[in-house]
Amino acid sequence: MGTNLSTLTALVGGVAQALAEVAPSAVTVKHAAGVVTVVTPQFSESFYIAENILGNISDGLPPTEAIRGSVQSAVDAFEDVVTRALTVPWPDATGSGEASILDGKLHLSFGPEYARSIAIPGSLLAKEDT
Repeated sequence: MGTNLSTLTALVGGVAQALAEVAPSAVTVKHAAGVVTVVTPQFSESFYIAENILGNISDGLPPTEAIRGSVQSAVDAFEDVVTRALTVPWPDATGSGEASILDGKLHLSFGPEYARSIAIPGSLLAKEDT
């Protein structure tokens, strides 16, 4: 059975929660059906993380590489959205967000102050071995 949106829902929800935890107070992060939406006072922007992961997997990337790359792209875009909304570079001294995968988990960090680990669905990890 192939990877589908429901397989990725919890993973993308965890990413949304991590972004919400580091977002400045003027920025809200929402999640629905594999899409993370960042809302600022001026505008909103959506990141189709699950769709990107699925597309990368169907293009032949290993699932963990597809997840890491798609999430890192969303983190970079999130930083750009916040910077545009605040009209100053963000994050400042905390350091840019970083996505990595280790021991079956997606790790998100923003400088030394914030780190979160999100479990990758076992069905995706099993595809790495095939």
